[in-house]
Amino acid sequence: MDIGCCTSGLCRFMDMRDAVDLIGRAGFDFAEINTDTPIPGEQKEAISLLLGKYGMSLNLHVNLNHMLGQRRSGENSERDSSFAGVIGDIAAWPDRGLLKTLTFDAIYGHLRAGKKGFVRGFMKKIGKTSAGLLGTGYHYDFDKEATVKMLDAAYEETPVKFLNIGLENYNYGTATYQDFLNIRKGLHGGEGFGVNLDIGHLNVQMRAGMIEMPVDEYIAGFPLPVVNVHANDNNGLSDSHRCIGRGNIDYGLVLAALLKKGVPGIALEISAMTCRSLRKDLAVSREIIETSLG
Repeated sequence: MDIGCCTSGLCRFMDMRDAVDLIGRAGFDFAEINTDTPIPGEQKEAISLLLGKYGMSLNLHVNLNHMLGQRRSGENSERDSSFAGVIGDIAAWPDRGLLKTLTFDAIYGHLRAGKKGFVRGFMKKIGKTSAGLLGTGYHYDFDKEATVKMLDAAYEETPVKFLNIGLENYNYGTATYQDFLNIRKGLHGGEGFGVNLDIGHLNVQMRAGMIEMPVDEYIAGFPLPVVNVHANDNNGLSDSHRCIGRGNIDYGLVLAALLKKGVPGIALEISAMTCRSLRKDLAVSREIIETSLG
């Protein structure tokens, strides 16, 4: 199983090119770029050179939820048709052979109160982000129609036809087997469609009661390919993206199940307060995974 690293945590402290360079120098097998906008051509060229220099492949993970907000504010009434252009631009890499996997966050809409009944005004006041909402009792409505249109656009517009394309598990609507089977059924194409399995999200989903089975059974029985994995740790209460070993996720169990499933790669997606602590956490997490994999 290849081990990669996401740029999301690193890009808090540096630009994308420097993040990819650091990932390469650290000896990871692939870099995963996390983006919500088209990437300038000269930046793609520079990143492609770095990927070649370090012998890495590329995963792209795309979050187009901002386009939903643009539509509601009147800035982009043609959001659905613009998915294709954004996806096509993001996926148009100079060396197409480098790009192996294209994954997406699902599209979510209005914020809803959950069972715990938090006060919405208080959540706004403290500036809670969508990632932080996992486990708080709040959730966003899943926009299945927009998500399917986004994935259809990926199949139609992506230059590389042999890409693995996946959707990340996040909250209600992208948790159970049936959730993903319903999405797959709605696609016009969908060859090779699978899940980008975020282990931190899965831990929160299980604690919230969205999934009622052990983690290894959930992975083993997943009815679609697991095309990529995001790895981090948490306590099941929030999506904190902590270093592996600093939460309650049993990664020995998780990794054994992923190996049996034949998952091609696992990407570390970790956040920290400083660049120094993030680099240390990435090294510790990678060592734990490599030791578990033998």
